[in-house]
Amino acid sequence: MIFKLLRNPIIKIIGISAILYYGLFANKEKPGSLANRFSSEQIKKDFSEVREKTVFIAENVKLAREIAQEKEAEKEAEKKMAATNPALQVSVKDLEEGVGENISCGDSAYINYGIYTKDGRQLEFKENQILVIGNKSNWLLEKNIIGMKQAGSRYINIPQGSQVNDSKITEYLNSNKSDLKYQVTLLAFTKNPNSQLSCN
Repeated sequence: MIFKLLRNPIIKIIGISAILYYGLFANKEKPGSLANRFSSEQIKKDFSEVREKTVFIAENVKLAREIAQEKEAEKEAEKKMAATNPALQVSVKDLEEGVGENISCGDSAYINYGIYTKDGRQLEFKENQILVIGNKSNWLLEKNIIGMKQAGSRYINIPQGSQVNDSKITEYLNSNKSDLKYQVTLLAFTKNPNSQLSCN
């Protein structure tokens, strides 16, 4: 008898309606009940919280972008200052003139060089290095040996605060808090008159 009643469509509808009513409209005072969660007051509260969180996130994203832009502007200003401040310019001083022709853009250079702090402490020394002027594998060194002669020796002076676009030299400048200098000896070089490299 009971099973026959349960198979009755009307009884099924009544049962489902009772379950929905109990779930959605009863026990509103309980925070975890469906009735409470789907009440108009709770829905308004949830939407309000979502809106507040969205505004908070948007404001912080905007602030983060503004800070990043300010830092980028500061870096650009530092670069411009370094580019126009004579005290921060890389300079060269010939110790030995050398002999023969001058090395120029596109030529292959064979050099020894050392990197030193202002007080003469050696940070690095390399022998028999090959550089192709304009290849820009070590552009700071390449562009500042243009004009040297065979057997010539030159200082390349790099003031602290210079913007040199060379990660190794920048690291040395920051870690030693000192001006740096290359001491370069041009052992020999090979002219490459047909080179298409640019040294601008």
